[in-house]
Amino acid sequence: MKVAADALDENGDDIGSGDKWLTEPEHNVEFVTRTGYMPVTRAAFENELPKAIEGLESAKYASLYQAYLDTQANYGFYVPP
Repeated sequence: MKVAADALDENGDDIGSGDKWLTEPEHNVEFVTRTGYMPVTRAAFENELPKAIEGLESAKYASLYQAYLDTQANYGFYVPP
């Protein structure tokens, strides 16, 4: 998946700079589950990632993303002052 300035999505719609598009929860989860990264927004974690896990073919990736969900649900992230 390539995200670039003035890019088009798979439907040919303008997605602008790519920054906003990539951080929208559904697009972010699509990207991260293809690359092994962690979702960047709470909405991606809570709303999109659980649905995406069900569709993953790789048991290893499903396990990885379930661990992300478990960590996010059971631990607090440190935000420096």
